[in-house]
Amino acid sequence: MFYKITAEHCSGGSVGHPCTKGIYSDPTDDFEVRVETDTQEDAEVLGAERLRDRVDTWGACDCQRKRLPGSNAWWASVAIIAEQIG
Repeated sequence: MFYKITAEHCSGGSVGHPCTKGIYSDPTDDFEVRVETDTQEDAEVLGAERLRDRVDTWGACDCQRKRLPGSNAWWASVAIIAEQIG
């Protein structure tokens, strides 16, 4: 089965982090990939991996927000949505 994967922030966490060199941007903006897998759960796992790949290409973050408590909570505010297509 094919799934369209999108991502968005939940819990009001719309200001994105991690960032690159202090540029605050949201990696979930315009994030959409298509995967082929047997289950929705597997599709969501693949979607999270693809989002992590996207974030990794942005480079290391050294912004002020990185040094604030809770800055590593960014991933906890991301929801991955798998919608079956085709």
